[in-house]
Amino acid sequence: MTAGRAGAWLSRQWPALLVLFGVALVAWVTSPTDGDFWWYDSCRHAMNGVFMHDFFAQGGWRSPMTFARGYYEQYPAINIGFYPPLLYVVMAVALGLFGVSHAVCQAVIAAFAGAAAAACYALARPRFDRLTAVAVALVAVLTPEMALWSRQVQPDVPALAWLLWGAWALARYLETSRTRFLWWSATLFGCAISTRVQTIFLVPVWLGVLFLHPQARQAALKLRLATTAWLGLLAAPAVLGMLYFARIATGLATAMPGMPPLLSLGNWSWYLVRFPALFGLAGVLVVVVGVIVWLTSARSSWAAALSGRAGLMTAFALAAWLFFTVVSNKDVRFGMPIEPFALLAAALLWAGSPSRLAGAARWAMLLGAAVAAVQIARADALHAVPRVTGHAEAARLVAELAPPHGRVLVSAHRDGNFIFDLRTLTTRPDLSVLRADKLLVDILIVKDLGEHDKALSADAIAQMLARKNVGVVVSQTDYLDDLPSMHALREMLDSGCCYTLSRTITVTGEHNADERELRVYVRR
Repeated sequence: MTAGRAGAWLSRQWPALLVLFGVALVAWVTSPTDGDFWWYDSCRHAMNGVFMHDFFAQGGWRSPMTFARGYYEQYPAINIGFYPPLLYVVMAVALGLFGVSHAVCQAVIAAFAGAAAAACYALARPRFDRLTAVAVALVAVLTPEMALWSRQVQPDVPALAWLLWGAWALARYLETSRTRFLWWSATLFGCAISTRVQTIFLVPVWLGVLFLHPQARQAALKLRLATTAWLGLLAAPAVLGMLYFARIATGLATAMPGMPPLLSLGNWSWYLVRFPALFGLAGVLVVVVGVIVWLTSARSSWAAALSGRAGLMTAFALAAWLFFTVVSNKDVRFGMPIEPFALLAAALLWAGSPSRLAGAARWAMLLGAAVAAVQIARADALHAVPRVTGHAEAARLVAELAPPHGRVLVSAHRDGNFIFDLRTLTTRPDLSVLRADKLLVDILIVKDLGEHDKALSADAIAQMLARKNVGVVVSQTDYLDDLPSMHALREMLDSGCCYTLSRTITVTGEHNADERELRVYVRR
C-alpha cells in the first residue's frame, strides 16, 4: 500500500480505529500500575521486560551469560528462558523510551489489546459496514477474559494480537494472491509463537492453507517453502526454549494435577462447557445467531459461506480448541484464541448468507456490542480490576533499612512483586535478593508437581543467612509453613535470636487466604 493509499484508507477508517484504540486506553487507565500485580507471574513477565531493558542499557550484550547469571542472583524473579522473548523485547523498547515502571509494562499489554481489536475490525470490515464491523470487534475484545487479561502483564493478549493480524494477512493473500501478504502473514505468525509458544497450533492451519487450498497452490512451491522456512526461523527461539524445558513442559501438557484424563468426556468438553465464561453473554448471542442464520440458508450456499474468511476463521477456532483440549494444563484464559476466531467465523457466516435472517443478525451484532460494553462497564463499577498491595510498601521500607551492599531474604508467595518493586520503586541497586523457596526448598513451579525440602534447622538457617550477609528478611506469615525448613525459618525469626521485627505490613486485594501480612525483620 502506497503512502497515498494508506492515507486515504486512514481518512476513511479513523473513526472506527479511534473507537477501537480507545479499548487500549480504557484497559490501561483501569489497570494495576503501581507494582500491585494480581496474577502471580505477571510480575515475572514485567521483570523479564526490565531485564531486557537493563541488558541493553548496562551493556549485558558484551557477555550475555555472565550478565544473565549475575542479574538473576540479584533479582531472582526473571524466567525469560522459560518463555519466548519477543514480548520482553517490545517492553524493553517502551521502558527505554518512557522509563522503567509497572505502568509502562502494562501500557504495552493495553496497546496490544487495541491492536487485537483493530485486527478483528480489519477481518470483519470487507463484509460489513463500518458500524457493524466495529461492533464485531468490540464483542470480540470486550469478553470477561479479554477484559481481565488485557489488564494484567501477561503474554496472552499480545500473542493473540499477532495471531489475528497474521490471519488477516493470510486472508488478504488468498483474496489477492499478492506475495507480500504471505510474507507478512509468516512474519506475524512467527511473532505470535515468539510471544507465546502455545500459538503453535497455527502451524497445521498454515500448512493446510499453503499446500491444500486451491488459491494458495497456484503459487510457486519455492515461495510456499520459503515463507514456511521464515516462519520456522522466527519461531525457533520459542520452540527451542520449549524443548529445553521439555521435562517441565511435558508434565504440564500431559499430566497436570486436577485435570481430567485425555480420553475422558470431561476433557473433551472442558472448554465447551466454559464457552459462556470465555465468550461472555454478547459473544454467545452472536455465535448462536450466526449459526442459526447459516443453518437456515439454502444448502447450496453452505459451502460458499464456509469459503473465504469464514472458513479460515473456522479453521483457526477448531485448531485452537483441539490443541488446548489435548493439552492437560487447562484454564479459561488459555482458550482465549478460540473466542475471536469462532466469533468472527459466526459473524462472517451470516454476513455471506442469503437468509432473510441476515438483516436481523446485524442488529443482534449491534445489540451484542452494546451488551458487552455495558457488562464490562458494570463489572468495573461493581468490582475493580484485581490487584494486590503491600509488597511495594515492603520494598520501600527495605530500601530504608537495608545496610549497603547487603542481601534481602524474601519468603512470600508473591516474592516477584517485591523484587520488581525493589528494582523499580527504589534507588538501591546495591541490594541483592534471595528467595526462601529456592534457598531452603526446591519446588518445581507448583508444589503439586514436586517439592524437596532441604531439612535445615533454625540454627543452620541463622548461620546460612549470616554467611550470606542477609541484613533484612521479608516474611509472609505462615508461607509454606508445612515444609520443615520453611517452618524452621519462622521459628528462627520468632525467636529473636538474630533479627528484630521492624514492621508488619497488611496485604490487601484479591489474594490467597494465607497472604494476610508481610513481616519485615532487620538483623540485630
